[in-house]
Amino acid sequence: LSKSIVHVYMAGGEPLLIDEHFDFLDKCIERGHAKKMILEYNTNLTFLNDRVISLWSNFKQVRVGASVDGMGDTFEYQRYPGKWPAVFENLKFLDRQPKTILSWIALTVTNYNIFHIPKFIKWKVLESNFERINSSKKRPFITHHMCHSPKYLNIRSMPVELKEKVKQSFEELKVWGKGALDQDKYEALIELCDGITGYMLAESYEDYWEEFIKYTKKLDKIRGQDIRKIVPEYEHHMS
Repeated sequence: LSKSIVHVYMAGGEPLLIDEHFDFLDKCIERGHAKKMILEYNTNLTFLNDRVISLWSNFKQVRVGASVDGMGDTFEYQRYPGKWPAVFENLKFLDRQPKTILSWIALTVTNYNIFHIPKFIKWKVLESNFERINSSKKRPFITHHMCHSPKYLNIRSMPVELKEKVKQSFEELKVWGKGALDQDKYEALIELCDGITGYMLAESYEDYWEEFIKYTKKLDKIRGQDIRKIVPEYEHHMS
């Protein structure tokens, strides 16, 4: 274990469920390297406990990007078999940690959650009661990433009429934000909304829409779910 290590980035699988991950943290602490090290994670946040927090407290800083793509049924659809109540409790647990532990919601934008995102942002602002998760001025709501591949899950694959509905929902979110947010947060909201809709409209992958329908129907059959209950806007597209 090199004492020159200063920043370690851990991505999935799920690092918080891997025994070797804990062995690594223990060795960093035992050898006196931890206090100068930054740990950074991508995690689905299905697992979090006092042991993890106790180990993290020995490090200079810990950064946690929580892969949370919405709330409630939308989260449980896109992050199957994750359960929203458990993940929400872990988010609240993270939010109470010392300032050396930074955390943010890292949402992946897909055809499954695009109509849910405005609701999720309002929930984050009005109901979540988070004080430190996504507390930066630049990204005060969520940190989003576009699903580029497979193309049938990319929001560019939606038909034009659905894209228009998405655009309208984000325009309504901006109107809401103008009255509900301070200037810094409002500007961040505009950037987020325009970034997502601008990406969606910049190019068409509509040739992949039929593949999205076939894939989703197969997924629903395997899981015993129904995308039409998660995204009612797809009701007339999934027959």
